[in-house]
Amino acid sequence: MPHSPTEDDQPIVIMHVIRVHDDVHPQQTPNHMQSYQRAAAVAASENGVHVSAWFSVEGTVLGDGRSWDQVRFNLFPKPW
Repeated sequence: MPHSPTEDDQPIVIMHVIRVHDDVHPQQTPNHMQSYQRAAAVAASENGVHVSAWFSVEGTVLGDGRSWDQVRFNLFPKPW
């Protein structure tokens, strides 16, 4: 691996911004996304990843002015 983990590496928090289809209520997660989340949660939890925060959003959070429906923060621990 060209960039192997080191003792100096810290945990990583990834922020996901999500917009659901217009025909889905912004506070709900579409069925296909729920299926993905269940599978991803199993794989992620086996590696120590956990959800740090999960919010509904009304409008723009940051960036280029696009609107978002959800913001999720996932904590990825040190890779060893």
